[in-house]
Amino acid sequence: MHRRVALIKAIPPGARRNAGIAAAQIHSVARILEPRVASAFLAAIKNIKSTVTLASLARAIERGDIEDVLAILGVRELAKRMAGAGLEPGATTFQNEIIESFRRGGAAGMSQLPRRAALQASLDLTNPEAVRYLSLNLPTSIREITDETVRAVQQSLMRGFNEGRPAAKIAREIRGVVGLTEAQAGAVGNFRHQLETGDMGTMTAPWDRRLSATERAQARRIFTSGGARGGQTDALVARYEQSLINRRAKNIARTEVTRAFGAGQAELWGQAEEQGLLAGAKTRRHWLVTRDERSRKQHRAVPGMNPDGVGLHEPFQTPIGPVDQPRESGDAGFDINCRCTVYLEIEDA
Repeated sequence: MHRRVALIKAIPPGARRNAGIAAAQIHSVARILEPRVASAFLAAIKNIKSTVTLASLARAIERGDIEDVLAILGVRELAKRMAGAGLEPGATTFQNEIIESFRRGGAAGMSQLPRRAALQASLDLTNPEAVRYLSLNLPTSIREITDETVRAVQQSLMRGFNEGRPAAKIAREIRGVVGLTEAQAGAVGNFRHQLETGDMGTMTAPWDRRLSATERAQARRIFTSGGARGGQTDALVARYEQSLINRRAKNIARTEVTRAFGAGQAELWGQAEEQGLLAGAKTRRHWLVTRDERSRKQHRAVPGMNPDGVGLHEPFQTPIGPVDQPRESGDAGFDINCRCTVYLEIEDA
């Protein structure tokens, strides 16, 4: 459990209510929806892996047919699985939970409007701008996740070829990396190499990786004995893979849920402005940071760089340049796991 500390030192007096609402609501939606989205991602990955026939996969590997390998693995079908295809009826889907976060962001945005306006405004998902967000941004997020998974499989496949591993062995190994990022797949390959050869190289020690204490001790024993191939190593690598997939699921969930929440909030404010319920000239947006031991220095700097806030349609100044709102910079290092949000300061509210 992470200790929460003061959000910002100097919140404009007239906006304290909205800052409190924004902080409470984004943490509430994250607490409720992030576990669902992570579970939906893991279910999609499990569904893909369950359909893979290792014998067919090994034959495609022997032929060196990379496209056939990807087809048999079904990794390019991940987007469909995340939308619910192939899952049991009624199953929680990644797509539906992200849409729910967008809706909740709209409700949160409405609660920050002046009380007289809040009774009239509502988030309309048939609004062209709302439809545009859901039809463009959601598929883009899913496609990026899918493309990263494809690159991870390709990297592991080429590594298997280069190391001269048997096709059947490569088949089992690349099925295991489905769901990982390219960097994570590389970490798995390095871990396996260490356990099989007893060679540390310049890589993270096998016992310093994301494993339980028991598994770390097991990795140390295998490594210090000079390395070993076989079931014990395979089982340990599989557990390491799963720990990384679980980590990726959490990172995706945190980023995509809060991104959709912020987009829904911004969409509601845009609708309110169009309806004359929110005056752009009298409204300032402020960047709100979750200040605890996990908050990042770059994010903590943003409120101070925009002490008077910004207009409804102006970007925030940040250490990496102008950014419209949290998680929309396009810089993965800045966006991933961001827990910042935005609140309004409304003149005469």
